[in-house]
Amino acid sequence: MAEPSAHATEVPPDDEVAAGIAAALRSQRQAAGLSMRALAARAGMSQPFLSNLENARAMPSVATLYRIAAALGVSPRDFLPPTETTVAVTRAGEGAVTPVGDEPGSATARLVAGAPGRMIEARTYEVPPGAGLGDWFEHDGEDLLVVLEGEVVVELGDGRRFELGAGDVVWHLATIPHRWMSSGDVTARLLLVNARAPGSAH
Repeated sequence: MAEPSAHATEVPPDDEVAAGIAAALRSQRQAAGLSMRALAARAGMSQPFLSNLENARAMPSVATLYRIAAALGVSPRDFLPPTETTVAVTRAGEGAVTPVGDEPGSATARLVAGAPGRMIEARTYEVPPGAGLGDWFEHDGEDLLVVLEGEVVVELGDGRRFELGAGDVVWHLATIPHRWMSSGDVTARLLLVNARAPGSAH
């Protein structure tokens, strides 16, 4: 597996979102009783790259968070900053932005809802023509993908393939391996909602 590009995901050391993710990642690793080197080996990345993530010197991509979460046996949302609020409003343009994959030119995802202990996590995606959308994903819960603009192709690990345009919606169990590919010649904008049962481990 190719080493994630630190250059593509670098963030300022004082970035609050990166600092929150870094603290949660370090806490989850320590709770699992793993050294940084052991976790890096499990997640298929180098120890120096993991060190950059744990010290908020880099912002992990969505794909990287999923790989680390799988290695630790936790949910990717467990790396999000905790919140005690019962109501959350995310204004247009707000929410933490991260690349989807580790390759240069990856599409970007914006977290608009979700926190540890919550049943729902929602992200919006902006996918310029030809932008990368990572590789296969597989996780707990259910996924609901809404195409707001543009065109995408959704492939499932069981061989099914769906061509979607603006206004189309696809739902599937998130435990089925899945990946997206942009199609068309305009920027695609997507909304992904992942839901999982309370107390689910992943």
